[in-house]
Amino acid sequence: MSPVPRPIGASDTSASYSDLDPKSTRLSSWQSGWILFASVAAVYVLLFSAPFLWKNVLWLQAMPAKAYPFVDMRGHLAASEAYVNGNLMPGAPVPGDPLGRTHNGPVSMLWLGYLGLRVEHTLIFAPICLLLFLGSVAYTLRLQSLREIFAGWLALTTPASLLLVERGNIDLLVFAVLAVAFGLLAQSGRWPRWLGWGLISGFIGFKYYPALAYAALLELGGTPSVRRAMLGVGAVVVVIYVTANYAELRAVAAAMPGNFLYPQFGASELFRVAGFSPGMATTLGASAWLGGASLLAWGLGPFTAIEAAPAAARLPFAGGGAILAFAFVATVSPDYRVVFFLFCLPWLRMLGRASQPMIRRVAGSAFFLYLLVPWLSMLLGRLAVESRSLDYWWMVMLGKQAGWWALMLCVGALLIRQTAGGVRRLWA
Repeated sequence: MSPVPRPIGASDTSASYSDLDPKSTRLSSWQSGWILFASVAAVYVLLFSAPFLWKNVLWLQAMPAKAYPFVDMRGHLAASEAYVNGNLMPGAPVPGDPLGRTHNGPVSMLWLGYLGLRVEHTLIFAPICLLLFLGSVAYTLRLQSLREIFAGWLALTTPASLLLVERGNIDLLVFAVLAVAFGLLAQSGRWPRWLGWGLISGFIGFKYYPALAYAALLELGGTPSVRRAMLGVGAVVVVIYVTANYAELRAVAAAMPGNFLYPQFGASELFRVAGFSPGMATTLGASAWLGGASLLAWGLGPFTAIEAAPAAARLPFAGGGAILAFAFVATVSPDYRVVFFLFCLPWLRMLGRASQPMIRRVAGSAFFLYLLVPWLSMLLGRLAVESRSLDYWWMVMLGKQAGWWALMLCVGALLIRQTAGGVRRLWA
C-alpha cells in the first residue's frame, strides 16, 4: 500500500519515507544508523591500522609517510596556528605544513587558531570531525533495511569518501554542520529554522560553498512569506560577504588545480584541455551543463505526485545538490567533495519509487554513477601514470569526463525540476 501523501511543505523529521523497500527487513533509524556507523568505522580503522592498504585503495591520492595521516587537517591547523602567531605570509608555504603548501581559502577559516588548536592537535581534532561526519551521515540517510545499509556502506567506501577520510579534510566538519542545519530547517518552529539558517550563514566564511545550501530554504514548510524573508536576508549576507572579500575570492578562484590526472572533477576541465582560458572554460562548461541538465529536466515530467515528500528528504537534496552543482560548474574540485551527494540520497530513494519511469531511471542512474565514477577516476589515473603513455592520458580524460558529466547531468536535471517547483511555491 502506498503511503498517504502529506501536504506540500509539511514538516517531518522522522523517517516517514520508510515504506520504500517492503521486501527488506525493517529496522528503526537508530538501529540502521548504528549498524552503518559501526560497519563503515570498521573499514576506516582497518585502513588506519595498516597504512599500506591506503596505497592499494587510493594509490595516487595517498600521501607520503611524513604527511600521514590527516594531511589536510595538519595543513589547516598549521595555517591557523601561523595566522594567529602572525607568521602566515601570502603566497608563501605555510610553516608546519608537511607538504609545504600555501594557504588557499578564506581567512576566516583560520580562526580555529583562536580556539587554541595547533598542529599537535591533529590526531584529536581530525577523528572528532570524522565521528561527527559519520554520525551526520547516519542521521541524514535514516536507512530502514539491511539492503539500504549496504548501499550506504558502498557510498561511504568509494575512493572519494576514503580520500576525504585519509586526508582529514575540513569538509568532514562542514558536512556535519550542514546536516544539523538541514535538520533544524525541517522543524516546524520559528527558532529552530532561524538557528539552521544561522549555521549555514556562519559557515559561508569558513568554506564559501555553504552559501549554496540556502537553496534548501526553497523547501521550507509554512507560509511563502517566511521562505522569502529567509532567502532575502541570506542574499544580503552573501552580497555583503562577496563585496567585503572580493579580492580574496578572486585569488582563490585563480588557484584552481591544473593536474588533470589528479582525482578531481569540473565542467571546465575538457575546455581547459582544449586550450580555452580558465574563465572561458568555466563559462563554456557551465553553459553546456545547464543546457544539458535543463533538456533532461524537461523530459522528466511533473513532480506533482511526489512533491509531498517530507522535508527531511527534500531539504538536504536541495542544499547538497546545489553545493555539488556549484563544485562542478564554478571550479575544479577534488573528488572528495562529491560526498555532498550523500545529502541527495533520501530524496533519490523516494524518486526511485516514483510512478514516472524516466524519473526512476534518472534517480537510479545518479546513485549508480556516484558509486562507479570515483573508482573510474582513481583507476584510470593510475593506469595513465604507470603506463606513461599519452594515449592512456586521453583515455583517462575522456573516461573521467564521461562519468562525471553523466552523474552531474542526472543530479542537475532533478535539481532544476525541484528548484523550479520551489520557486513557484515562493509566490503561491
